[in-house]
Amino acid sequence: MTVNFSKEQKFLDTLSDIIEANFANENFGVSELAQEMGLSHSSLHRKLKAIVRQSISQFIRETRLKRAMELLKLQAGTVSEVAFGVGFGSTTYFSKCFHDYFGYPPGEVKKRFVPEHDAGINLQDAESESRIESIVVLPFDNYTGDETQAYLAFGMHDTLISELGQLGALRVVSKTSALCYLNSKKRIKEIASELNVDAIIEASVLSIGESIKVQLKLIRALPEEKQLWTQTYDVDLTNILKLYSQIIKEIAGEIKLNLTPAQQSRLDGKRAVHPESYKAYLLGMYNLNLLTPEGMQKGLEYLHEAVRIAPSEPFAYAGLALGYLEIAHGFFDPGDSYIKAEEAAMKGYELNIPSAEIYTALAELNMYALWKFEEAEAYYKKAIALNPNFYQTHYHYSWALFLFGRMEEAVAEHELAQQGDPLNPLHTSMLGALYCYAGRHEDAIREARKSLEIQKDYPFGYWTIGEAYLAMGREDEAIEAHLKLAEVAPWFGWALGHTYAVTNRRSEAEKILVELEKTEVTNWTALARAVLYGALGRMDEAFHWLGYEPHHLWIPWVAVMPMWKPLRADARYDDFVKALNIPH
Repeated sequence: MTVNFSKEQKFLDTLSDIIEANFANENFGVSELAQEMGLSHSSLHRKLKAIVRQSISQFIRETRLKRAMELLKLQAGTVSEVAFGVGFGSTTYFSKCFHDYFGYPPGEVKKRFVPEHDAGINLQDAESESRIESIVVLPFDNYTGDETQAYLAFGMHDTLISELGQLGALRVVSKTSALCYLNSKKRIKEIASELNVDAIIEASVLSIGESIKVQLKLIRALPEEKQLWTQTYDVDLTNILKLYSQIIKEIAGEIKLNLTPAQQSRLDGKRAVHPESYKAYLLGMYNLNLLTPEGMQKGLEYLHEAVRIAPSEPFAYAGLALGYLEIAHGFFDPGDSYIKAEEAAMKGYELNIPSAEIYTALAELNMYALWKFEEAEAYYKKAIALNPNFYQTHYHYSWALFLFGRMEEAVAEHELAQQGDPLNPLHTSMLGALYCYAGRHEDAIREARKSLEIQKDYPFGYWTIGEAYLAMGREDEAIEAHLKLAEVAPWFGWALGHTYAVTNRRSEAEKILVELEKTEVTNWTALARAVLYGALGRMDEAFHWLGYEPHHLWIPWVAVMPMWKPLRADARYDDFVKALNIPH
């Protein structure tokens, strides 16, 4: 029997064949497909829309998803292996797309389609509702009676979260959000509901002397509160990592979480540490977390002391790298933070002890300082593979993906960061900003207002609200938001000047520029000058300040952020963006 395919079906089959032949290339996209078909981008788009009412990117994505479904049904690999095998560069984004298209996550394919005699009988199905898949470690109570030991309770809390996070199959709430419950009187179920977790770990540091005594409790919070496990340990600082290994194994056993051979090997290989160096490291991280100028300075001093005592310990290098990057991300960077961060990160990397923190620091350096974007993405992926629950990585990776033009992936990564760190106002407000740039203006305003509920007068909350209203053409409301921003954060007042300029209130914008010109030149005020000069049409000055070094970390986003739109008509803009060499 002869089957007569229509011209349209043959066209679609050809498209599918080309996409399938390029599954191994995650960068194969719209432009590459159009080139393979010998059509212009616009011609291919019009033809595909006429046949299946889909954009080119939708057709590529659905072709990959359909093949992924076939592979998962055949049990041809893990979810991650299948995701990468069909051309998705992010497991997170793959899972989101898969769920959106098929209505359930890729992990459920085996249960739905593989016969029971092949998949094995799952005796725990009846207990699925009580399975623990998410957890928060509450701040350790310091029962020593000595407030000078608060750093130890903080450090043990931080490290336990990091160690649990590396299990991957368990969603672990970040330290930032967990610390919001320090000294909280809220009930277990209330905390679990607010953080959307199944279980809670409570811990207490009971005594300190030659050894540290710590007690832990694992409590299932939902659907019914039930204490599952409790244990008391005695350990000295030298063997603290071995203690964490023991705790992780016991918790995994209690919640019936099977450790992979690699995880088992990592936990079994925990080493002793230099106690004085580790103590200095804990003091350093405790002070850095205060997020005050004095705390940052004191914290860095402790971390340098930790390195001096034991140069072969990786912890302090990671702390130093991320500490200096925190300063670089701020608004009062003296100009050498990137250099110091790079020195610390490279020394930590050379120790050849894999660390999500070191990989994240290297990713940030390559993205923000060196503009080596492909290297940055590779380090982000390594960090996520080591610890999927280190949400700082997801946050920064999302902005890399936005820069690369991969908006859907960017939003998925950012939502993951917010899900794991829900009480961090930065992750909530900046998710709003990303929604704004994706055209989801109402969602942007909703998230920004949430960030203001988390932290009163949080600057990026007002900034995002103003950006969203500006994009919606609601000029008065944009100005109102940025007036409030300038009030609570005067160093961010240039955003109001930009809003005045692009809404034809030139005289008000000029006044803000005059005040800005009186300030000391830093990478932040240079960025502000470039934005304001551009909005006011003074392009020579705008491009002069755009090229200021050391540059501010936001500079590459000149390629995609709306506030740089006035520069795009100038021929120098295309040259500047091209020189950045941004992927795609």
